[in-house]
Amino acid sequence: MLGKLRAQYAEHWRCTGVSGLEMDVPQGLRSGGHSGYAAVNLAAQLGATRIVLLGYDMQAPNGQHHFFDKPASAMHLAYTGRLRVWPTLLAPLAAHGITLLNATRSTALTCIPCCPLEAAFAT
Repeated sequence: MLGKLRAQYAEHWRCTGVSGLEMDVPQGLRSGGHSGYAAVNLAAQLGATRIVLLGYDMQAPNGQHHFFDKPASAMHLAYTGRLRVWPTLLAPLAAHGITLLNATRSTALTCIPCCPLEAAFAT
């Protein structure tokens, strides 16, 4: 089934919006304005019941960042915009019985429950 689903995505994927959750497989994904958000949507469509975020710091401390060599001021605006869309994903994920956790050590993405990595994978 997974191989068939992957083939369908290759042929039919489209962005169905920025916010929320798209569960119409394989018609598309919600983008959140960046690939990390879309990856969470894809994991939900593929049947994940727990999704753990790693490396979602969403900040540029002391002006240092790694995103396309943009100045810190531009990155602040980019991160701010991306942070605003995450809350629109939480209720739809919960409605589908999907837990979303953020195991990033230092993060500006605080609307998602944060926990240590070990706790995220504890049974």
